[in-house]
Amino acid sequence: MASAQKPESDARYLNITREYQLMPDGSQVYRYTHQLKYLTHRAFHSLYGETFIVYNPDFQKLKIEKSVTTMRDGKKTPSPANAFNEVLPRFAAGSARVNQMKEMVVTHTGLEVGCTVDLEYSIITAPGIYPGLFDELTLAEDEPADSYTVIVKVPSGTTLNHQLSKLRLAPAITHQGPYDVYTWAVGATKAIPHENFMPENSEWLPVLRFSTMPSMYSGYDWFVNQPLFIDTQLPKGAVEWVESVKKTEKTDMAVIIKIRDMVSQQIAVLNIPARYIGYRYQPVSRVWSDNAGTPDEKVVLLAALLRQAGFNAEPVAVLKSDRFEQNIGNPGLFDQFVVSIMGAEGQNFCLTAGQYQGDARYLFPGEMLVKLEPAAESIPKTETGLSTGTLKLKGQIRLTADGKATGDFTMNMLWAANPWFKVSADGQAMKNYISGIPAKGISEFQPIRVNPEQSEAILKIEADKMLNEIAPGIYSMDIPGFTNGVSTWGLSALPSERIAPFAFPSVLAESTIITITIPEGFVLLTPVVNLTEKTAWGNLMLDIRQRGNIITVQRGLESICRIVESKDYEALREMTNRWNNELYQRLIFTKK
Repeated sequence: MASAQKPESDARYLNITREYQLMPDGSQVYRYTHQLKYLTHRAFHSLYGETFIVYNPDFQKLKIEKSVTTMRDGKKTPSPANAFNEVLPRFAAGSARVNQMKEMVVTHTGLEVGCTVDLEYSIITAPGIYPGLFDELTLAEDEPADSYTVIVKVPSGTTLNHQLSKLRLAPAITHQGPYDVYTWAVGATKAIPHENFMPENSEWLPVLRFSTMPSMYSGYDWFVNQPLFIDTQLPKGAVEWVESVKKTEKTDMAVIIKIRDMVSQQIAVLNIPARYIGYRYQPVSRVWSDNAGTPDEKVVLLAALLRQAGFNAEPVAVLKSDRFEQNIGNPGLFDQFVVSIMGAEGQNFCLTAGQYQGDARYLFPGEMLVKLEPAAESIPKTETGLSTGTLKLKGQIRLTADGKATGDFTMNMLWAANPWFKVSADGQAMKNYISGIPAKGISEFQPIRVNPEQSEAILKIEADKMLNEIAPGIYSMDIPGFTNGVSTWGLSALPSERIAPFAFPSVLAESTIITITIPEGFVLLTPVVNLTEKTAWGNLMLDIRQRGNIITVQRGLESICRIVESKDYEALREMTNRWNNELYQRLIFTKK
């Protein structure tokens, strides 16, 4: 008897509808409806046995309209009264500030393979909470859908700005009583794949953005005119702490790092989605006294502490450039902050409230930094630029017959690959970013340039053991490289097939150029290679050649753009497999 064919997904939406309604009094209603068919045991044991609905009872009401399971034999099983239970959302744990938050857990009953669950609920938001009706929706779910629909209802005559990316579909505009109704009948949608190295949804999936706010500036103006950006006075305890740091730390950079590390490590982070607190944040005095804040509140606190220390520091939001082309008002756009600071010797750079060790501008190539100024009459923005993170190692090694080595190297780490904060605090820390050279074998190390753009050093090696005997008469030597480069990405085990586009962790160019002088009687067993690959998304260089007792090694991999389309994935995988091939990561020798 043939076994049943395994379904392509665990479940399938027969239909899914998201409806938004702006009422004449300014209140808002969000209605969610789905009909979900369960195709596997995993669907109801692990994935969709329950539905979780978060809301803020301070200004929202939840109404469950329907929760009914239709079993395979047609029997309908409504969820009983004890299937609806409210708990504290996980993100609210440990925070008195949001301990009133609710998460309704709806337990579905009568589940079996082949059953269908009809779910419908509404969340009503009080007037005056949000400055308009707006959202940003990815038009895909974790499971495929036969029918996907978005409906937006606004009072007649109300302008609705909207934009749909990656899909050519205009809304059907109708009129229902006192409302203008916009309907996007998207139709069938594919499931969002769960793969490693995924791009952001907006970078490859259809995204619908809409707003009743007149412009992007109107969303910005509403957002920045709140206590977090207006009331920036620090409490007495914070001022005293900053003054103590200034007395104990010897340099400006040491003060900056000390303050950043305190905010990063000692101020607890509250990962509260902004929509659940009405996009309203606490002033820095409250963040300090609570010893906790959202990621954005921590950044604003960091900026305030740095200003108290005498630095010109201000919080800025990071936005993708295309957001300005869409001109759609939405306070939720401003959801990622860094601190822009003028540091020692007039150096301008950005830092996070986390442990990133470089200039944060280089984390966001080609994006916009937006000053968060309550009095701004337009959106003040600057572009981060398109600098590629770069790692360069160049040098020469002289091997002796007993496996010892001497040599000279120059190393460069630029832009996003430059761990500037750590290096500026301790120039010798640069040694930790070199691989393939024993730490004890570095006899001299001299940083010659350390700034936000570049950290450069020269070093000499005198290693007692550069060669390792891996078999009788067979020796290996690791080709030097970097510990903070491509090797950290985990590209060595990419699957053979992929659905989604591939996203490199960053745009990076890593290269090593080394000349090795081998002693008389040594023979190179590693096959020579001269391989160059150039594509629109990346380049590869593998060159190992020998002339007499001189071996020249060149290894380089560059990701030109961060996103690689799925049609190019096989070629990318082949390229990274060549880069990770152990045959080209070390040299093998024997003696005559």
